[in-house]
Amino acid sequence: MRMLLDLLIPLTCAGCGEPGTSWCSRCAATLVGLRAVERSATKGVPVLALTAYGGPARRAIIAYKERNRRALAEPLGRAMAAALPDLAERVPAVRAACPALVTLSGKSPPPLGVAHVGDPLWFVPAPSRRAAVRRRGGHHMAGVAEVVARVLVLGGVPARVAPVLSLAGRARDSVGLDVAGRRENLARHLCVSGRGVPPPGAPVLVLDDVVTTGSTAAACAGALRSAGLSVLAVLACAATV
Repeated sequence: MRMLLDLLIPLTCAGCGEPGTSWCSRCAATLVGLRAVERSATKGVPVLALTAYGGPARRAIIAYKERNRRALAEPLGRAMAAALPDLAERVPAVRAACPALVTLSGKSPPPLGVAHVGDPLWFVPAPSRRAAVRRRGGHHMAGVAEVVARVLVLGGVPARVAPVLSLAGRARDSVGLDVAGRRENLARHLCVSGRGVPPPGAPVLVLDDVVTTGSTAAACAGALRSAGLSVLAVLACAATV
């Protein structure tokens, strides 16, 4: 079946077009790393991204979101999971809440503090407008979050996904909105659902595809904190420069 599909719809790398693979090793190397994202909107919330929004990363994110390349959830999720030990090293709150993350990098875990070994780290995907979710056939960042959580669980780190952030039906597309417009749009329409919300005080990482103005990252963190959750950081695949 795979051979037949390859004949009908040739498989190519979403980042560079190399035939025979959905994501080649050269493009995968562009998602190795972690950079701090400084935005005026996100003061008080650590925001980090794997890379700048351009080149293979940009093409892969667009292909995944808008061109039905659903298999790209796997490499994007694995790249985010691979960055978590570095995230734990750079953000003390992440290290304190989930010291087991350090074991994923091959280092010895630090002494356990307040955190309990069995408490999961929760991944909350940034929301998309309902119309976009319907058009894409699902919540694209929820798919990435599921891969991240699966990688952690296989590595012995408790993790769960909670897609509890949503945008009301009348929310506008953020493309083209300035900082103030994005903030107002999110403030009026972003909410935390009452079903599947992590327990109060649970450690949360917000996962997003692209950070632009930082308004979405700040709004997600604010909404979750208002719901009683401990938002440790926002991790994105890429950030504009």
